Amino acid sequence: MDDLSIALQRTGIGAQIGNVNCNHIFYADDTCIITTTLNSMHRLLTICSEYASNHNLKFNPQKTEFQGFLPSYANKTIDLYIDFQGFRVTHNNFVKYLGYTVGSQKTKKCSMFNDSLEMKKRIAEMYTRSHMLRTYFMNCSVSVKKNFYNSYLSTVYCCSLWNITLNRTSKKKVAHNDALRILFGIPRYTSASEAFVTRGIDNIDSIIRKSVFSLLTRISLSKNDILNTIYNNKFKFCPVSSLAKLWVKVLYVNPDINI
Repeated sequence: MDDLSIALQRTGIGAQIGNVNCNHIFYADDTCIITTTLNSMHRLLTICSEYASNHNLKFNPQKTEFQGFLPSYANKTIDLYIDFQGFRVTHNNFVKYLGYTVGSQKTKKCSMFNDSLEMKKRIAEMYTRSHMLRTYFMNCSVSVKKNFYNSYLSTVYCCSLWNITLNRTSKKKVAHNDALRILFGIPRYTSASEAFVTRGIDNIDSIIRKSVFSLLTRISLSKNDILNTIYNNKFKFCPVSSLAKLWVKVLYVNPDINI
């Protein structure tokens, strides 16, 4: 696959991240093609098809997903699609990649990143796991329940990528507080903050904060050119992206702090 990566990179087309051109991401047997126009997408897919035929490989067009984020001046009523190996792949608003559901939400101005479906799945997981643990381990001691909570409910997959700000009425925060009450049998009128502190358990704010810090630490130490460009241009010197601004707000009391 290194030859295919070199062939795609030599085209010079794709998304420009700082001074780095990014038009593909390979992870195991998954391939993600990134471009800014449909014509360039067809050109890169043609290169992939030619490489597959020359090396006795086969891409599965039936499992291929296509997703686009349109600018404000684009006509959002047209049906977007691409042709790949004789199949027509239509636009999908929600694409699952590496276990995370990426959503494309159409607004009056443009198409924006939307992870609401992913958040709903994590909320459902919290309630499902908490009820399951209470059913099987209701009579266990507090220390045992604490270990179960830390193992099954204190980690939320990719919560560092959530483009939200939690408040008291946030569904994600309410679900995490309810999970604690369900497992430990705590009445709803009691303070969830007090319950977390007395049991030495992290609430959802602490979990997201630790997850964001862990992600940024790994990105800053990465030798990948794309990750280094994203970190240095979008976070370290001037957090201009919406996600970088959210990370600053999550990690620092003063959001105007210079990193």
